[in-house]
Amino acid sequence: MRIDFIANPNSGRGLGPRRAGEIASILARRGHDCRIRLGRSRQDAIEWAKEASKVADRLVVIGGDGSLSAVVDGLPVDAPPIALAPLGTSNMLATELKLPRRPFGTAKLVESENRLCLDTGIVSYTAANDLKETLTQRSFLVWDFGLGAELMRRMNEKRDGPIHKTDYLPLLGKIIKNWAPTAQRVIADGEDLGEFEFGVISGMRTYGIKAFRLGKAEYTDGLWEIYLFPKINLATTSFLAAASATGRLTQIPGVVHRKVKTVQVMGLNTAPLQIDGDYVGTTSVEFSLNAPPLSLLLP
Repeated sequence: MRIDFIANPNSGRGLGPRRAGEIASILARRGHDCRIRLGRSRQDAIEWAKEASKVADRLVVIGGDGSLSAVVDGLPVDAPPIALAPLGTSNMLATELKLPRRPFGTAKLVESENRLCLDTGIVSYTAANDLKETLTQRSFLVWDFGLGAELMRRMNEKRDGPIHKTDYLPLLGKIIKNWAPTAQRVIADGEDLGEFEFGVISGMRTYGIKAFRLGKAEYTDGLWEIYLFPKINLATTSFLAAASATGRLTQIPGVVHRKVKTVQVMGLNTAPLQIDGDYVGTTSVEFSLNAPPLSLLLP
């Protein structure tokens, strides 16, 4: 098989290129034709996805959810299946799907015929630049407005090199104490659900880390889950975290939960927005679950 790799040189504290070489060596000894490219920007990954999809039988992404997000944005409809070798900070997708983390495990994954065609959607939003232009991005994990997005925005400002999961908690505490959220009106599949300060729209069963459990989402049913929270402050956030950890998130009074295909979010004032773990801009937002499925290789 022709196997094309892209490695994020910043992932895993700089281990991306080395990990790609290790996996490629294993596969080359098994008779496969392996090609490695380093992706130094989101645009690099998008262009690689377009080009490699024309010639490769398998695509391998060495990095985290952000690295895969960039690749997904460049995939054509008939793209070959993808193997993810997780080297990111949270590795949300790899953790949830129990993907192997060692080179031999990833090499075996690349040769697997077991595929998951993951539902993905298109998010249109207001860019975080001076032009305030409308941009679109494909989402395969989760997007949210409000608290989670503000956390990612602040982390981007603070980031100076590799980050760790432990960096998030103290920053989250500061945000909850000092940040004033702005309520947004949410319309899902044509139904006006009201105004909320925080909303999570997800195709996954966890949010950010394994301990934050959302619900029993199905990966291939053509629907995503929406979770809406009317108020966000220190008391409500602590309560939500505890309920999520015990699988009782949807039982909290005031929390709105639906299965959806389309979502619109808008407000008199904008709220921050994150997509698949990266802060990208602000509301207003339009989402439609009509993108081609993402073909992922599973053990």
